[in-house]
Amino acid sequence: MRYIFSLLSIFLLATIVSATPPQDVLLSYNKETQELTVYVRHVSDDLSKHYIRRVSISKNGGKPTEVHWAKQPSPVEFEEKIPYEANGGDIIHVKLWCSDGGSKEAAIEVAKDAAKEAAAEESPQEEAPQEETVQPLEIQKDSGGY
Repeated sequence: MRYIFSLLSIFLLATIVSATPPQDVLLSYNKETQELTVYVRHVSDDLSKHYIRRVSISKNGGKPTEVHWAKQPSPVEFEEKIPYEANGGDIIHVKLWCSDGGSKEAAIEVAKDAAKEAAAEESPQEEAPQEETVQPLEIQKDSGGY
């Protein structure tokens, strides 16, 4: 039993050691073109076997969109433009996985439109009157015990 456990431990350790996650992930977002630019630094000696294979993109903690790559275009670093809809104030979270194991994450907040914010500050909207909820009163009967 110890022998099997030792072999399994060595195999798992070798797998973890060989994992080469991306060294760097930088993000930028263009609101006009609705494109997310992902810059990746990931060194590979064999692009056909060792590459960034999967990208997961989510917005504001929502359901992620998966993008799968068959290989990376450069052995050291590359940049990909991915169509992705987002608005000012949204948080875009990206996670990349290496084909050999390992992953790296990055996030970016989409810049808010400064002109819209300035206009909102100059002309504050009137607050609509809020409805008040009234709870019914319980009527207690007098037990007549004075």
